[in-house]
Amino acid sequence: MIFQLGVGQVRILESKNAFLIIKIESIKSLDIEPFAQKKDEIKKNIKDAVMNKALKEFDEEKQELLEKDEITWNKNGVDQVLKWSKKDNFYDGKYKSIIKDELDDGNNFTIMTFTGGKVDLKEFYRLLENVLILPNTTNVKKQDIKNFIVEAVRTDLIVKKAKKLNLDENVLSIHT
Repeated sequence: MIFQLGVGQVRILESKNAFLIIKIESIKSLDIEPFAQKKDEIKKNIKDAVMNKALKEFDEEKQELLEKDEITWNKNGVDQVLKWSKKDNFYDGKYKSIIKDELDDGNNFTIMTFTGGKVDLKEFYRLLENVLILPNTTNVKKQDIKNFIVEAVRTDLIVKKAKKLNLDENVLSIHT
């Protein structure tokens, strides 16, 4: 209705929450490209805006699943994993035999505890096998190990949460 008014015309609009008096002071024409030519660019801009917001919200939710102040580290456990991590090809598959030998010897030490759970050697092995893998490096530091474990646990918690919501039903998998 407003776009059909001419210069100097007035309209009054009323709604439940507002009373508007609109007077057209001037009308300027703009040269714009036809919608058909801008459609793909508009779609891309909307997709980018939504994607960035979704990724930010996902990251925030993931961070909230495991807060850093909920974590207690077992220094000896972290030091042992760090020692193994410095071995050539440890994360390229060598970890399997090293950790299995430790577990077979009854050495299932705790690496980290947090509200609602813990990461012992057996869980660390499962995280490496099924969740995340550290890049094969001999320059790994203690903080890299800690960051990896936290990220792996967060990722695992997200996956479990998604499965509880049956969000995995429509996901393609190499196992199905």
